[in-house]
Amino acid sequence: MSATPQSLLNLLEMARDRSSASRARIMETIGEFVVDGGRAPSQRELELASDILRQLLREAEMSVRRKLAERLATEPAAPAALLVQLANDAAEVARPVLLESFVLRDADLLEIIEHQTLQHRLAISMRRQVSEEVTASLVEAGETEVARALLDNPGARFSHASFEKLVEKSRQERQLQEPLIHRVDLDPALATRMYAWVSEALRRYIVRHFDVDPELLDAAVRDSLESAAAEQRREQSAPSSLTPALDEAYAEDPGVLINLLRAGEVGLFEAMFARITGLQPRLARRAVYEPGGRALAVACRASGIEKPIFAAIFLLARRARPGDKTVDPRELPSVLAFFDSLDASTAKRTLDHLKTAADRRFAN
Repeated sequence: MSATPQSLLNLLEMARDRSSASRARIMETIGEFVVDGGRAPSQRELELASDILRQLLREAEMSVRRKLAERLATEPAAPAALLVQLANDAAEVARPVLLESFVLRDADLLEIIEHQTLQHRLAISMRRQVSEEVTASLVEAGETEVARALLDNPGARFSHASFEKLVEKSRQERQLQEPLIHRVDLDPALATRMYAWVSEALRRYIVRHFDVDPELLDAAVRDSLESAAAEQRREQSAPSSLTPALDEAYAEDPGVLINLLRAGEVGLFEAMFARITGLQPRLARRAVYEPGGRALAVACRASGIEKPIFAAIFLLARRARPGDKTVDPRELPSVLAFFDSLDASTAKRTLDHLKTAADRRFAN
């Protein structure tokens, strides 16, 4: 094509024809001019073509806008202002530009992240390269789908602060745990922190792939319990639903805990377990349902609960917990070995430390 500034002016004159067919034809003609490989258009020609297209885009049908976006997305010489307009269009139009265009600057992407939709942010998170600043803004948006897409993207770069936010989010969002652990750029210290709440399979992955002191891994379980205490507000240490009869039953036979679980009295079991261990109720529940069972082992060992009862509680509590009720067959041997390795005094010191930390927080 041999368009000149005058021919572009003629096209602008043609644009007065408001029919969709005419506008589609004009936009295609100008789009060809912008990406014409036969000659390099001057800066003035590009600016004029961009101005014409931007005016026409305001009233063009979506199919026409989408076609133009697909045409210009991979063009390094495409006018920046035009691409920014396309990137702020409806998600169906913006997607190819957000995914492919390197003409867009980080400042453009940050503006889109702040003002556009989830679908726009998802497209940005899947770009071949995502800078730390853009990643931080996407993480700050707090959308799990976007966070997962970023973690699955090897071209996304994360600051330590962004990784920290996602690690904390993974406590509740289990779908973030595996992609986080498999990031080659994750700080081993953050992987250690996650050890406290991920599945047994991911714990084994952490041990194999991160250079982590085993003592730090065990300490992570305690840290997780402390964080649960920090989340709590003042609660009654024992619910009024507990009866003296249950207290007496426990004094004679700790197997009452098993009986409560088997009878489906999960609430009473949780209340009794909190009473036995001396932990605040939410902290006690966290210990019971933590993945892997190490926190439960510490609490039971420190409270004088024997191994057979601990094993039964571990298995029955897995079926009573909210959400995932499956039991990894490798979990029980692992947690029983951990229970055997604990001496009562160490377990009691750990539990006392947790109680003190919780009491101190409640006093503030």
